Amino acid sequence: MNAESTSSPWTRVSLYLVRFEKAMAMILLAVVVVTLAGQVLARYLFHSPISWSEEVARLALIWLSFVASGFVTAEQEHITVDVLPSRIGPRASRMCDQLAGAIVMVTCLMLLIGGFRFVWRVWPVGSPGTGVSMSLWYAAASFGLAMMSFHAAVGLFGKPVNPSREQT
Repeated sequence: MNAESTSSPWTRVSLYLVRFEKAMAMILLAVVVVTLAGQVLARYLFHSPISWSEEVARLALIWLSFVASGFVTAEQEHITVDVLPSRIGPRASRMCDQLAGAIVMVTCLMLLIGGFRFVWRVWPVGSPGTGVSMSLWYAAASFGLAMMSFHAAVGLFGKPVNPSREQT
């Protein structure tokens, strides 16, 4: 049996979300690269810059950052300072990880509540280059915070998604 079949339903949902987030991140990275490459070609080869390309690339990069924060949280690969956990035993280290996960989860949920309000407030405002609602820009933070809080909760109450972290 593989690890997916023996894990909890929430861990399996988290695994599927991680796959979705990684696929979405790859697509967004491709959008950034293609859009900026197209802009460079249009500007320097054809002397006719694309007016919306920088805004689309910026929007994709913002979404990429927040989408990636979700699967990085699930895999417990965020940058950490491990001075204390490296000096204490495995049980105390696990307790430190659980405390950090709880703080991340609560903080993300609190920011998410305020973020939803802000996303709704800026709905009628359009961006200058593409004209899309500014809510699309700010919804990236809400999406990332929702994914981070979900993955932090799964890591706190279930098995971690990252198999390399299960041994510690």
